[in-house]
Amino acid sequence: MKSLSYLWKMVIHPRRTTDELLLEKNPLPALWVVLGFGLIFAILMLISHLQRNYPPPPADLKTWIEAWGSFTMLPFINIPAENYRLAQAIFMLPLVLVIWMLMAGSARLISIPAGGKTTFDQYLNLLVFSFFPWWILATLMDGLMSGVFGGFVLSALRMEHGALVKNLITNFYPVMYSVLFGLGGVYNGLAAFRAGGLRWWQAGLIGLITFFWPIFFAMLLLR
Repeated sequence: MKSLSYLWKMVIHPRRTTDELLLEKNPLPALWVVLGFGLIFAILMLISHLQRNYPPPPADLKTWIEAWGSFTMLPFINIPAENYRLAQAIFMLPLVLVIWMLMAGSARLISIPAGGKTTFDQYLNLLVFSFFPWWILATLMDGLMSGVFGGFVLSALRMEHGALVKNLITNFYPVMYSVLFGLGGVYNGLAAFRAGGLRWWQAGLIGLITFFWPIFFAMLLLR
């Protein structure tokens, strides 16, 4: 499928793939990726809710909070923790769509005063394929650590494997998300610059602003 091929092609050949995406007549390739990602994420949250994986037992939640803080581990909005994964299942797809629109809209607004010719529809395509590969990878790594190695993570946070392992696990998630989302922002900037009409710092500003939206909403709403 063309949409899936763009995901890995953008990572490996960003300039060539950007040129291909600029020729797309509508944002349908990107829309399929956004819908698929949002729906799969929503289904996983629904499964987690049905299996009552969140909140974890009080002792486990206490360990998580000690490691990463209550803001990161507890719902930010006023929804009971036992229903929060259900809420995520409901708002996940709209949230991904909103982030997509904000990224493309921000890029277009920044480019207009600079004389950039890239359209809103073109940014819809470009920024999905330059950012979402990294978001998908971050989600897979998070799920692997939490689902497959969750027991080890808990024992490590409780100092059962020593201070070094605890520090590595504690720092894994913030570093992993910062690096992968940061790469998404860099690729957004590269795509905007390759699209033409912008100076390097203007494309860099697009990369920074479009990086902000997913990291902001992820920190605020995803648990």
